[in-house]
Amino acid sequence: MLLFVNILNKTHSLELDSALTIDELKNMIEINEFIPSDMQILSHGTKNLYLGTLNDNDITPGSTLNLNCRVLGGTRYKKSSSQMRWKWRKKRIRRLQRKRRKMRNRAK
Repeated sequence: MLLFVNILNKTHSLELDSALTIDELKNMIEINEFIPSDMQILSHGTKNLYLGTLNDNDITPGSTLNLNCRVLGGTRYKKSSSQMRWKWRKKRIRRLQRKRRKMRNRAK
């Protein structure tokens, strides 16, 4: 079965067996593209693929699978809005102004 896998905006064609499981496919992508399998999210259309084989997930020959990467992270601040307090912002602006002033003096 010929499948197309869209990995980081590049389409790769793979010749696979229809009895291949999703975990085995992720391991194959990990070996070829060096993306850890726990960070991979495979999707077909609007459906995310987690368990089962390619046949169980209704994947036909010639279909396209999309690979998305799971990105870990969050906000730095505890507030729902990620804006800094005005005092912190004022302090940061002053520090940047001092740094720029020093750089201008060195250039002369």
